[in-house]
Amino acid sequence: MCGAQLVSWLAIGPSLRDMPTDVRPRIARSGRPLMVARKPPGERKKRSAEQLARSQRDISVSEFFEKNTHLLGFDNPLRALMTTVKEGVDNALDACEEAGVLPDVTIEITRTVDLADIESADPRAFCGFTGDEIPFSDGDTFGDGETGSASSGDATGVNASAQGDGGDPDVHGDAAVAATGAAGAGDQGTRAAAARVGAEKRIVGGLFQRGLFDESASLDDEPKPEPDADGTASASRAGAGSGATGATAAGTKNGAAKKKRGVAAPAESYTVAIQDNGPGIVAAQVAKIFGKLLYGSKFHRLRQSRGQQGIGISAAGMYGQQTTGRPVRILTRTGKNRPAHYFEVLLDVKGNKPDVRVQETREWDHGQGTRVVIEMKAKHQRGQHSVDTYLAYTAVANPHVTLRYRDPEGKWTIYHRASQTLPVEPREVKPHPYGVELGNFLRMLQSSDQKKVGGFLQNEFCRVSRKTGDEIAKIAGVNMTTWLSRVQGDDARRLHAALSEVKIMNPPTDCISPIGEDLLIESLARDYPDAFLRAVTRSPAVYRGNPFQVEVALAYGKGVPADGPATILRFANRVPLLYKGNACAIGKVVNEIPWKKSYGVEQARGAPPSGPLVLVVHLASVWVPFTSESKDAVAHVPEILKEIKRAVMECGRALGRHLKAERRHADALKKRDYIAKYIPKISEALQGILEYDDAERDATTAQLVEILNRSRKL
Repeated sequence: MCGAQLVSWLAIGPSLRDMPTDVRPRIARSGRPLMVARKPPGERKKRSAEQLARSQRDISVSEFFEKNTHLLGFDNPLRALMTTVKEGVDNALDACEEAGVLPDVTIEITRTVDLADIESADPRAFCGFTGDEIPFSDGDTFGDGETGSASSGDATGVNASAQGDGGDPDVHGDAAVAATGAAGAGDQGTRAAAARVGAEKRIVGGLFQRGLFDESASLDDEPKPEPDADGTASASRAGAGSGATGATAAGTKNGAAKKKRGVAAPAESYTVAIQDNGPGIVAAQVAKIFGKLLYGSKFHRLRQSRGQQGIGISAAGMYGQQTTGRPVRILTRTGKNRPAHYFEVLLDVKGNKPDVRVQETREWDHGQGTRVVIEMKAKHQRGQHSVDTYLAYTAVANPHVTLRYRDPEGKWTIYHRASQTLPVEPREVKPHPYGVELGNFLRMLQSSDQKKVGGFLQNEFCRVSRKTGDEIAKIAGVNMTTWLSRVQGDDARRLHAALSEVKIMNPPTDCISPIGEDLLIESLARDYPDAFLRAVTRSPAVYRGNPFQVEVALAYGKGVPADGPATILRFANRVPLLYKGNACAIGKVVNEIPWKKSYGVEQARGAPPSGPLVLVVHLASVWVPFTSESKDAVAHVPEILKEIKRAVMECGRALGRHLKAERRHADALKKRDYIAKYIPKISEALQGILEYDDAERDATTAQLVEILNRSRKL
């Protein structure tokens, strides 16, 4: 028995008889008592209320979310990458649409150690819808002229020749050393503007600029270059030569070992760059937008938009700062003839305020727009919850958008827009009387600028006319001319209760911008041209005073994958929802509907339907009730559940009718074939009875076949 076990026995106080035989002699020789009394537990130190009060302090929202990044969608390195792209793309699309510009958005994801290889590689582009390789040109990759995405030359989106503080070119960690230091001075060191295949094939401007960080800035756990067979580092990774032509080519020609990146691989340093052709950002607002949580323009208005809370992109920057120590880099321009402003912004977590490290003007030949670069520890993998899937679904729900995506391997995937028309701009509206809760109603009474009850009802709510206001006031027992300051206590409660007792029109539809049945069917038809397609758009409804609208579309049959459960595509305000499907109101409704009993589609108990089915559900609202700040799942609001169920069931009924018609058609074909099999026998029997010749027999057969086909009409 070891010493720890012996101490354990002594602490319990065993008798000599109960101890193991190999311990008894040692206990007897030691002369120690067999029973050892336990030490009394120490008394807790008493503290006064004043002492406890001295340890209390305010907690900023950024401090809270820094310790709870999972609430924002940064649970793990894989999801953090997808969330960062999602927040950046959402902001870019919102900005372009509000400015009345057809969005062209470029997304570039690059491993830091692969920077030089990727940027010097011959670019290849593929269509995101068909997978076919397409010619790589400026129009396909960078947009049209001045409103395109990244551009080449010394005035690229991240200007390779720009100078940092003091005018001295800086170095961006080990990757910049590989890209610039060993390659020598001059144009060969930048390599961002190297022409590869004619004048139209230009590579993307470098994601990194000189003048970004202190030379001492580095990552201790930065991935190192893999050694070659002879023990030396690869020339493409170490910058020892200038003949590298890309990640794949360098690995093949130089014999460098390809680093394995599996599911269990550790997180690596990635750089995410998102660029748009939107209106740009006023310089005075840049630092607050990217360096302060809960700062934005969408929280206080009732109007459909992808962003809601003013957290997303600044939270992504905070995560990058937390994992790599790097600031967010922003380059923005508000017009062709205006200067481009460059910022490096950190987030002061304790004060929830921006810490601007660099602010200057730079040359940029991008007409207008914004480019955001965030470096973070992350992982990139393909699959259902990947960046690739998110962008593919975004293209389906936003046919007016062109997306250009460069993955970490350097392959470009391009989703060209299918529509040259922007969605109808949603109009900001007032709350609808139905569903406004008492607490919100009392707050509206206190904060309203209106003086009297009549003005309050007509101007603080939508769909309340003079006549409707009179009915509400009459039921509540107040007068339309009563001063609003006198409406308190029971009067306020009666007035609130009267809102739901009067018949009021549904909320206006111009505050919501649904995708539309035609575009939903068109999007599905691109992938499943031979399948049965159906789309339904419900009339607008209200929850808690917020208008919303539900759209559902499905594709069933030929061309749709039939293995496993159906594919459920969830969208909220045109944004794909990839996580927490079982916790979402959409998933709950789809699983609870009896697909097999009602519509003839196979389904296991408590599971989604199975078979060749793709189901698209889109919730459009002025305020989507998400279950958390990460905006992954729609909350189980009764009004929303009811509308989703009705829309899905309406599509399901159409599918059920289609499947019944197919079964009737199959039965009719079977019967026709059965009858047709005996027509020649009937003709032969008639020939024997009526003594027909062979020509008359054949004519009789043809006539019977014609009668059969005409009667069945298949």
